[in-house]
Amino acid sequence: MAVIGRFEPVSAKEVAARTSTDAFFVTRAIDNLVEQGYVDRGIDSEDRRRLSLTLTRKGKTVHCRVEDMINEVETRLLAGLSTAEKQVFLHGLFTLATRAMQLDQPKK
Repeated sequence: MAVIGRFEPVSAKEVAARTSTDAFFVTRAIDNLVEQGYVDRGIDSEDRRRLSLTLTRKGKTVHCRVEDMINEVETRLLAGLSTAEKQVFLHGLFTLATRAMQLDQPKK
């Protein structure tokens, strides 16, 4: 739901790519979110062959709450670090995330 909320409208294929998750599992998760009323499926206005995923009002409410909770925890975790320490830490995370994405790419 976080990927849909952050990048909507998105396709299931985009969700799978952004989360490095098998398309089968993403489809099942989306089916559950649609069934529970958190996500809407609709035809993409730019490509009618593509299904587009967006959050419902209920989904947006939950997404905002979760984002707020994550931000609060992040603030509390980083509160004990100096500005320089935060910069080093965040740079390290960015470097690791970039490397993880490179490892996930098919070898040529």
